[in-house]
Amino acid sequence: MKKKTKANLEQNPLVTVVGGIALGAVAAALLPRTHREDKILGPLGRNMRSRARNAAMAAKDVGMEHLDNIGLNRDAATTQLRDLASKLGHAAGAAGSAAAKAARKKRG
Repeated sequence: MKKKTKANLEQNPLVTVVGGIALGAVAAALLPRTHREDKILGPLGRNMRSRARNAAMAAKDVGMEHLDNIGLNRDAATTQLRDLASKLGHAAGAAGSAAAKAARKKRG
């Protein structure tokens, strides 16, 4: 069953993230932290919170791995932004040169 679960996590990272968030929200809604409930349901609540936290962490890890595999990570984004800034600088320089050249040209 673990292999099937892992395969599902890897194939559907977004669904897994949303499911983890939904599970956490349900657990929080169903188990408010009051003294009496902590006393009666404390171990169950801690267990559910721990499982929800682990599910969310697993979803995050798998999602980040998938993003990294397709090249969407911090290093790639930084490289792409630097490349874009360089290209924008060259385009602005070329446009400025063309504008200055056109301004100096005599109308005839």
